[in-house]
Amino acid sequence: MKAFSIVVISILVFATGCGGAKVKVSGKVTFEDGTAISSGQVLFSASDYAVTGNIQSDGTYKLGERKDGDGIRPGQYTVTVHHVTKPDPASPNPQRPHLISLIDENFSKQVDVTKSMTVDLQVPPKK
Repeated sequence: MKAFSIVVISILVFATGCGGAKVKVSGKVTFEDGTAISSGQVLFSASDYAVTGNIQSDGTYKLGERKDGDGIRPGQYTVTVHHVTKPDPASPNPQRPHLISLIDENFSKQVDVTKSMTVDLQVPPKK
């Protein structure tokens, strides 16, 4: 009976996952003037956990542990935006131009995720 109980508990832990219940987080990333940011990634990071979402051409994103939109664990996160670039017109090789950032790379926002929610981000441009 004891062995059966251990097997049942192991199956329940595996089935529910170690991270507990996940919540859906999505939103839109824009510059401060309202223009959608059309590429890059949104990163929600905590001390022991990080999740990304790809920014779509209309500026929207959905977070996911394994794929966009599958959700994240509730918690407090630092949110950053990455890889929003354009070709540098001063690059010596136009076929393989250097990329320059369009956003303020110091941008971050603190978010407390307690339930499924929308987190819209207004990102300042690079100065």
